[in-house]
Amino acid sequence: MEAGAPTVRWQTLEWPAGPKFPPAYKPHGVKLIYDGEPVDLTPDQEEVASFYASLLDTVNVHNEVFNKNFFRDFPRDAMPGPRRPEEREALKAERESERQRHGVALVDGEPAPVANWQIEPPGLFRGRGQHPQAGRLKPRVMPESITLNLGRGVDPPQPGGGDGAMAGREWGAVVHDQSVTWLARWRDHVTGLDKFIFMSPTAASSQTRERERFEAARQLNAHIEAIREAYMEDLNADDERRWQCATALWLIDHAGLRVGSEKADESEASSVGCCSLRVEHVRPRAPSYFDFLGKDSLRYRNAIEVPPLVFARLQRLVVGDKRSTDDVFDRLSATDVTTRLTELMPGLTASRLRIFNNSSLLQHELSRPLPPGTLSVAEKLLHYNEANRRVAIQTHRAAQGGLSTGGMMMHYMDPRITVPIEKIWGKCTREKMAWALDEASSFAF
Repeated sequence: MEAGAPTVRWQTLEWPAGPKFPPAYKPHGVKLIYDGEPVDLTPDQEEVASFYASLLDTVNVHNEVFNKNFFRDFPRDAMPGPRRPEEREALKAERESERQRHGVALVDGEPAPVANWQIEPPGLFRGRGQHPQAGRLKPRVMPESITLNLGRGVDPPQPGGGDGAMAGREWGAVVHDQSVTWLARWRDHVTGLDKFIFMSPTAASSQTRERERFEAARQLNAHIEAIREAYMEDLNADDERRWQCATALWLIDHAGLRVGSEKADESEASSVGCCSLRVEHVRPRAPSYFDFLGKDSLRYRNAIEVPPLVFARLQRLVVGDKRSTDDVFDRLSATDVTTRLTELMPGLTASRLRIFNNSSLLQHELSRPLPPGTLSVAEKLLHYNEANRRVAIQTHRAAQGGLSTGGMMMHYMDPRITVPIEKIWGKCTREKMAWALDEASSFAF
């Protein structure tokens, strides 16, 4: 295969039944009480009102932004009682039948499980943190909004089986991309981001992709010193974009910042990455202080010791006649950073760098001597959790209210470091990480 050519993930790909669409709404007839009086609702209004009623016991209904957005989207043109045991059993059997029909694809002629085989139902968007779109209506996703990814020559399934509410409808598009493992894609109405239906993590193609992802990060062992020397040398460059990029790379590498990008509009959550830092987010002193809302609107707040040259560059970027709302990296874009990463090493990304740093630190922390004697499972688990916490602190992945370690364990730490330790992974996670369980217990990242 030529360098840079996309990896072929499958030769043939079929999905006989396609995704499962949520059923059409069935009105329950419970009236809305407004100002003490019952109000007749159209079926569309009743469905949306029921979305809200299902959240009455949550913090969402006390969120001013959530309520404002809900009433903005409420269509202008008390819930059903609990199900009986026999109804619950019938519903369980129906879901299993649907899983067997929609939850299996054929990859290279072999059955392979599909992860989230159902199109998400309509509802109210909640978001995380103080998301400005909380409470917005997420309408029903229709076939015309969906792109399927199937093998060439494969007849696409009829939307919804060709009957019911989906009868006569057509898919938005059908593509044949062998370099990816998603089966369906559509654009989220509220966030504007793409959503996908993927092969299950337990599928062979997904297992191969996960192993490749962590193994690629592991290859940095042979290159990391040269990469760091190169971008540190760039700090001395006369070209301002060059040394701004080097400063950003140091923060991404050593402070755990995401690359980040420019905020598109006011409807997006005000999350910040390295390239979208503003002057108000940085205090260049010893140690340098960072405070901003990061991914998922979770707060990143840390004091970080930086080398003298990085400190000098940070000072130059935030002092002077800049206002608090001005960009720190005013000559730099996320594209500049990602391009420089691939120049330093083909295929290098910020995510791959994060996996390398977190995995290397976890390996180091777990190599610390254990207390003498035979340890119980509980003691081994305590040793692992303490090591994981130290990694979170050292990589500065702290969020308001505590350390965010769950996602880091799943996505940014090589599971082959962890598998010899009992009771770390639950059943579902162990199935997703089956590829790692096959590695030798003496694995070292």
